[in-house]
Amino acid sequence: MSESTNAEKRYFALYTYHTNRSTGNDTSSITDEHDNGVSEFLQREAMFNSDFSLSVITTNLEAEQETMLRGFIATRLSKGTVFSGIGDVTDFHLDEEKLQCYYYHLRELNDEHVADSESSMYPSEEYVVCFLATAEDSLDLFRVDLDSYSEELLPMLDSEMKAVDKVQIYMSKWYEQAVQYITRSIKKLSSQLSILLHETISNSKVEIECDDKVTELEIKRFMHCCSLSDLLLQANDRGSGHQDSSSEPSLIDFDEASSKVFDLKADKAVKMYIKEDTITFDNSVENDFCKEWMNTLLDACNSNPAYSRQVIESYKLRVIQDMNLLKRLVRQAESDHYALYRAFIFLKKCGNCAVLLKHTNVDCSAMSEDANHVLRILQEFVLQDIPA
Repeated sequence: MSESTNAEKRYFALYTYHTNRSTGNDTSSITDEHDNGVSEFLQREAMFNSDFSLSVITTNLEAEQETMLRGFIATRLSKGTVFSGIGDVTDFHLDEEKLQCYYYHLRELNDEHVADSESSMYPSEEYVVCFLATAEDSLDLFRVDLDSYSEELLPMLDSEMKAVDKVQIYMSKWYEQAVQYITRSIKKLSSQLSILLHETISNSKVEIECDDKVTELEIKRFMHCCSLSDLLLQANDRGSGHQDSSSEPSLIDFDEASSKVFDLKADKAVKMYIKEDTITFDNSVENDFCKEWMNTLLDACNSNPAYSRQVIESYKLRVIQDMNLLKRLVRQAESDHYALYRAFIFLKKCGNCAVLLKHTNVDCSAMSEDANHVLRILQEFVLQDIPA
């Protein structure tokens, strides 16, 4: 399916969500003040969600199509499965065609809505944001971006809807702003892309100087997209309870004088200068892994942004997998010299050794002192031969 055909099948809709919510003074028997379990919370939400109405503010759907979408969203809301602050993506059939539907419950936090002591309910200014696209657009890959885009809509909304024209323009640009920024960033960075990828997965501090604030914002969003922070947190959480308690004797000659965790040199801030079509860096580094990543992205940048996003997620996953492999080899190397040799060869050939050693070093507090000593040996003998 061509890009122009896909563009014709991208829709948006914004609704006001009229309902009543408790201020906390409700004395209903649904829940006891001493019982705040998940099931009671869901029951309470279901009660509040049972009496509501949706009113369309703006949409590019035809009247019959909008009615179908409103009924679909109303069903979801009535089941109490839509929660504020977290967008969701699901399948939706429109005119017998299967599309992806992203929807987000947007709630305005306003102290003026709190009721007085004589009432336990107050009207809440709430909205539902919906975006529709084909399956090829893979909206699930952009859920976080769409969440942010939906939240940025809130300052434009008010009870009198004075800025409805501005809201409509903003909603109509959802795909261009929340999805296509990836391909624009790739094209903008071009041959400098590998440097930014390296600094991003290294968690380096990057200072951007750019006269164009829109470009600067999109580059920052692209960096966030390529960051390993969330995956590293998940990997560390999974591994936090796993420590090698083996009683096997170590084959490493342990030196008490060097028992502390080795420290990599503190990273200097990387400065990035963007001036028209020229991009330069100070204090920057690149490696073979990020060059390969860059070439794959450049080859894909004219495709659907979803494919570029899939490439990004795939390479991020490779880094995590390589880091986990290195951790296993390090633990084995405490009592197996051959494992130490395998770790050495792996790091020399992976093209990303400095990044792997850096992240493994940060996480080595959960390892034994012998494992830290293995990391020290690998750092000394690998990094002297391989740049970054």
